[in-house]
Amino acid sequence: MAFKPPKIIQHTVTGSPHLVIAAAVHGNEKCGIEAIRRVRVLQRQGRIRFVTGTVTFISEANPLAVERNVRFIDRNLNRGLYPKDNPQCYEDHLGNALCPVFARACALLDLHSFTAPGDAFIFLGPPRKAEADFARALGVRNFVHGWQDSYKDALEAQGTTEYTRLFGGLAVTLECGSHQDPEAVEVAFQAILNALDYFGIAEIDPDLFAPRPVAYGTEQTVRMTDVFYKEEEGRFAQPWKNMSPVKKGDLLAVFSSGRQILAPDNGFVLMPVEHEKTGAEWFHFGVKSDFFKQLELSKP
Repeated sequence: MAFKPPKIIQHTVTGSPHLVIAAAVHGNEKCGIEAIRRVRVLQRQGRIRFVTGTVTFISEANPLAVERNVRFIDRNLNRGLYPKDNPQCYEDHLGNALCPVFARACALLDLHSFTAPGDAFIFLGPPRKAEADFARALGVRNFVHGWQDSYKDALEAQGTTEYTRLFGGLAVTLECGSHQDPEAVEVAFQAILNALDYFGIAEIDPDLFAPRPVAYGTEQTVRMTDVFYKEEEGRFAQPWKNMSPVKKGDLLAVFSSGRQILAPDNGFVLMPVEHEKTGAEWFHFGVKSDFFKQLELSKP
């Protein structure tokens, strides 16, 4: 099988800032593809005009998975992402092509979607005001942090944003909504406009902007604490949505053997995938957080 490289389009007016916008790191998460397509059409129409810096659109980070409408071909591209001296599979080769792009980014907006119904949210990294301000400008009110801390192996959890941060870039993952929800495309599209506007990279027709839903008083922030794997066949206790609130001790899932998973604390079910393959990540869990308040208090 011939290597099918990621689809990358770059626009440069001046050298800096360099904003990277990525879509379809997972091939069945296509809202970002359509959002990028809309931006490029509007650019050709003159309603979006790049005036400074560099924008790199990765319109299909995993094109073969997009073609087959699957999450990945050989392995999850958004795990264990770093250059491989001896690439063993398709996603290893993709990682080698993508890592230099992420390493050069001043900022990364990585557009994803999830399986269950639920509201859009942004994954935050370690407390850093510049990155938090970028995330808050994108038009989403739900935030989750603690991704790497919830994994036993930090390198396994290293994906696009974690790799970008190694080189000093600001990086956020925007989970735009469920795969099948057409509103996810609109969330992705508005986030791209907001990012271009935030960094002053483009002049944008104001009629394109939808009202931003963020009001600081309505933000919800969750710290991810656990990842649960589908170690054997099983079922959810109910059809969980993303960000479903639960109480400590609530039944979350039952394995075929009868073994149960109970909520470890008062918190939220995150990104549940009931019919996931055995051995894969089944769902995540998180608790309420005062991330932004603590960030403000920590400022010198």
